[in-house]
Amino acid sequence: MKESKPSDKVTGTLNISKGLDLIGDVHGEFSMLESLLLEMGYMDSPDGWGHPEGRIAGFIGDLIDRGPDSYEVYRLVRKMVERGSAVAVMGNHELNAVFYHTRSEGSRDYLRRHTDANCCQHKETLDSFREHGADIGEFVEWVKTLPFTLELGNLRLVHAAWIESDIEKLGGATLTDPNFLQRAGSKSTEEFAMVERVLKGIEAKLPDGSFFHDHNGVRRTKARIGWWLDPHRKWKWSEVAIGNDVENAAGFANLMEVSSFMGKTGDDFLTFFGHYALEGNRPERISSNFACLDFGCAKGGPLVAYRYEGENRIRNEQFISIAPQK
Repeated sequence: MKESKPSDKVTGTLNISKGLDLIGDVHGEFSMLESLLLEMGYMDSPDGWGHPEGRIAGFIGDLIDRGPDSYEVYRLVRKMVERGSAVAVMGNHELNAVFYHTRSEGSRDYLRRHTDANCCQHKETLDSFREHGADIGEFVEWVKTLPFTLELGNLRLVHAAWIESDIEKLGGATLTDPNFLQRAGSKSTEEFAMVERVLKGIEAKLPDGSFFHDHNGVRRTKARIGWWLDPHRKWKWSEVAIGNDVENAAGFANLMEVSSFMGKTGDDFLTFFGHYALEGNRPERISSNFACLDFGCAKGGPLVAYRYEGENRIRNEQFISIAPQK
């Protein structure tokens, strides 16, 4: 497969030549988002937030759930997108929300079943919309229009994992297509697997007898791993697993089953993503080409952004963050 080359920095009607501010997972933390926008020089108006110098905001997904005001976050971001002062890609929590509110074709069940765990994960969002007297159906229809990825000049934006083969096969599909929506929500399909990897990342099976419990208390025998790592190197589980307690997983990780989904996306591109709730209060790049912008703002961490100025290497000094409000 030939490696694609960066496109011009004017993509459609979107001109990022005046700067792009990439914002990590917001998760319903409306006050933190407002504070971050103000810190970066954005101003509110009846038409929505915008930057006086024409900078554009780029949201990496997971606008909703966990935090107290998913509705206000949604309204702010939607108005920015509609006025042309922001772009956004879909996160796995938006994907889950669409499936949660969409019935499986020919069935009374939903594409995302209303189990106790799934209802609990979505509860804060439902409560937020209810408190504002808002119809969540309007949100679901808007979310369906969001792309899974964006390529802007030498930038690549994705919520969890830029997997070249999956993104090429998806070919710009969105959940507005009813047939694609049904297939993407059906676990037995290729579409489901591709969307899962791009929006939720890749997992590797832990050694026999090894496990961990996630933040919901669910016992897991697979761990999220860094898809940007070189799969041909030997990695200890403590080095390759992200945000998981895998201390009981001894030895080196076996990445053979997922190696085809790992590796770099090309030195010409800077790839930004969220999803992984990294720890630490001082955001830093993973490498000169990769940066995660999710530092768990709904779990006590900062809300993080990166101020892109047209550079061809990610610079630590261009991260900006807002600490949790007490």
